[in-house]
Amino acid sequence: MWGLGSRLGAVALALTCCAGAVHAAPFGIFDPRSLAMGGTGVSSGTSGNASYFNPALLAAARPNDTFSFEIMAAARAYDPDKLRDDIDTLDSSGQNLGNAISQFNQTQNTGNAAQLASALGSFQNALRTVGNKTAEANLFASPLTVGVPGKDLGWAVSAAARADIGLKAVYETSDDALLTSYQTAAQNYAMSGSAADLAALIALGDTNSDGMLDDPNLLSHVDVRGAGFAEYGVSLAHEFQSLGKLAIGITPKYVKVYTLDYRASSQNPEITADQGRKDYTSSNLDIGLAQDLGAGFKWGLVGKNVIARDYATILGNKIEVKPQVRAGLSHHTDWTTFAIDVDLTENQPVSFDKPTRYAAVGVEFDVWGFLQLRAGYRADLSGNYSGIPSVGLGLRFLGLHLDLAVAKRGEEEAMAAAQLGFRF
Repeated sequence: MWGLGSRLGAVALALTCCAGAVHAAPFGIFDPRSLAMGGTGVSSGTSGNASYFNPALLAAARPNDTFSFEIMAAARAYDPDKLRDDIDTLDSSGQNLGNAISQFNQTQNTGNAAQLASALGSFQNALRTVGNKTAEANLFASPLTVGVPGKDLGWAVSAAARADIGLKAVYETSDDALLTSYQTAAQNYAMSGSAADLAALIALGDTNSDGMLDDPNLLSHVDVRGAGFAEYGVSLAHEFQSLGKLAIGITPKYVKVYTLDYRASSQNPEITADQGRKDYTSSNLDIGLAQDLGAGFKWGLVGKNVIARDYATILGNKIEVKPQVRAGLSHHTDWTTFAIDVDLTENQPVSFDKPTRYAAVGVEFDVWGFLQLRAGYRADLSGNYSGIPSVGLGLRFLGLHLDLAVAKRGEEEAMAAAQLGFRF
């Protein structure tokens, strides 16, 4: 067993040493306890979330940590420029423009030409407003997580799904000139009613020479890119007395990967889950270390997805899953937990978001054994995202527990998580 522990420890040490050279998708959000505590969990987690934060915690559990059965879900939305609202406006104005073109083609009179000019102007303004904005969404759900801590053999089984999706609205300036010309021609005919102005409008908007106006042939578009991961894992952990009671854990995972990559037209920017999808079957491995330092202190180190994988999208882009390394330090008493976690890797985005390297701090107060109050704060050491505070609570009664958490920063970013489970 000592030889196995040495090899696993060497792998984790190697991950730490090369932390500056590897890149990965963001670490992710999982259960509400960790979210409420700023996203910490590498040394402060429980048997209920050890599968996601650090499998070694199954053999380095606190005395009151027992069998757990958990159902959890979490979500994050980041929309600093209100792109979602702008896309809704663009979609509505695009439909109005399509209706105005159809109505004009039926009569080709000046009244419908005026309505067409108005619809073109509204659509052009909506297109300008979108202006190369981006938005992100992250989702996580686990219908089954079972954890059984033990120093000789701690184990857990988990089934979870995660999705990381980004939107980017791309505005081509050449479209502005085209729409202006189209609108001017419609206005000229609406005011004059002359056959020459009608012919000029038809010549500008008729792309297939059938004497009818067509939708403008625009280059502006909305790009959608992301990935979904369905993971099924078994976590095993053991405390090695010969290594100073160092706990080492592993989580082999069977993974189904779904890449999403497609381009929607500016006139019809509908977002669907199955369009542009490509599926893969894969596997990976998480490795973790944890150790009690005495006086209530504990440290942890985890390498997630230690086998680098690349997945090509249907449009030929690449989504990379590479090792993530995170370290944690925590202090525990009978009624308090204080934790700090730091990413040792800068994590590259799955879609159009920016690289991150998070540092988080969190605290938990256990009030009378049935109520837990939590708070935390997460900062991005890469400087691409502002810090975000978080709060949450837990309720326990006869083995049943409910945990809730929220994190919010203005109107730009929001996260929420909920968990229901049994512990006994």
